[in-house]
Amino acid sequence: MKLQIDVEELKPLEPRFKKVAKRTVVLTANELQRNLKKLSPVDHGRLQGSWVIFQTGELERTVKSSAKYAIFVNDGTGLYGPLGHKIRPKNGKFLAFTPNKGKFKGKLVVVPWTRGQKPQRFVERSMEMTERRVQEFMIRAMMEMDS
Repeated sequence: MKLQIDVEELKPLEPRFKKVAKRTVVLTANELQRNLKKLSPVDHGRLQGSWVIFQTGELERTVKSSAKYAIFVNDGTGLYGPLGHKIRPKNGKFLAFTPNKGKFKGKLVVVPWTRGQKPQRFVERSMEMTERRVQEFMIRAMMEMDS
């Protein structure tokens, strides 16, 4: 059995395909932003509210955080981060900070080094959740075209 498709016969459908693709991209970007906001760890809520969608092409969107520390929360720091070493002070002999959680919450902690922050991997989980729904968004975009 042989299936033959004449591409010229599909030309009239091209604008419709493009509209479906554009709508699918918008729905997917919105879902990714929603998932990122839902899965972002919350301390003060800045990271959670910082996710913004940018149109980077006709059929392309980028979802970014305006919080510069987002990469450190997601990927981890110190021993748990990409470099895999303890965090030590650049100037002086000790690090000083006041934790917001845990045993030492609200107390000044002074240490010669720290292990760092464990990675949260919420970006990867958000992307996986979104990828599972892309086909659903494409079907929804096609149904919106029909109505």
